[in-house]
Amino acid sequence: MADSQAYSINNILIAGDGRLWFSYAKYWFRMRDSLIESEGFLEHGIGYYEKNKIYTYETKQGFPDAFVNSINQDYMGNIWIGTADNGLICFDGKSFVSYDMTQGMPGNCIEGISFDAKGRMWFGSSSVKPNEHGLTGLNCFDGTRVLYYKNGGANSIAIDSTGKIWALSTKRGLSSFDGNKFTYYKEIERSVAHDFFANMQMDKKGNLWIQTSAPKLIKYNGKQFTTYNSEQIGTAYNIGVIYVDSENNIWLGTHNGLIRYTNGVFKPFYSEVMHRKYSGVKCIAQSKTGELFLGTAFDGIYYFDGKNFTPLSEKKE
Repeated sequence: MADSQAYSINNILIAGDGRLWFSYAKYWFRMRDSLIESEGFLEHGIGYYEKNKIYTYETKQGFPDAFVNSINQDYMGNIWIGTADNGLICFDGKSFVSYDMTQGMPGNCIEGISFDAKGRMWFGSSSVKPNEHGLTGLNCFDGTRVLYYKNGGANSIAIDSTGKIWALSTKRGLSSFDGNKFTYYKEIERSVAHDFFANMQMDKKGNLWIQTSAPKLIKYNGKQFTTYNSEQIGTAYNIGVIYVDSENNIWLGTHNGLIRYTNGVFKPFYSEVMHRKYSGVKCIAQSKTGELFLGTAFDGIYYFDGKNFTPLSEKKE
């Protein structure tokens, strides 16, 4: 039987021009009796979707074969890509320019790319290779130089209305930086026990929503932490991603669809296709028309119109 290909989508971004950017890992697999008999990795890449067409960039188009941790767009329209071991990459629409430790970057593992109101780029750095000796911490690129701040890591970053930088470290927990000093929130560590912190989003009211490796959600309103367990959320499986939409709804990606949190109520949206293909939601982005685009673990990109999950290949403009 011939091999098939599958795409694991790791990041999704709606750019200012409406393009849907995404990063992916491409795999081959072989089925037997409706089960995956064998599989293997092929290549990493990035791409974008526009007017029913998908355009991709892989090594042949100048993109390094690197796992992508984070994608964001600056105010000039450049796409910035944080990789797991190839540093920071900038794409201006024509070519890729890489910045790694040989050019002064603090580490080659870049995560949590975010931009503040002044246009400065904030990101977390570390190293995954044992002999690189990269620096783990929070960084700011002001357009001229990279400033490094030691804080234990920043896998996910949020910036509030006052300009304060909030950093979530997988192992060290939550910290905030006001431009002069860090504040560490040790009390959150009691909420996760042996789990680790996975992702963080800030809603329109300034509340922080923190996802852990277990099916657990933590809300911080600036004064106290509130924890929602698996029974309250309505899933026994790990949460793949957390996302805040334009109407301040909190969306959780699961192994078989979505869960929406609104006004104190968790509501599930089930996808039989995702459940059958073992392809949960790993990343979410919202279009200007309100649709949610979903990157899945094994089945490419879907979009969700509030009722139905539809593969991107079947979307009609």
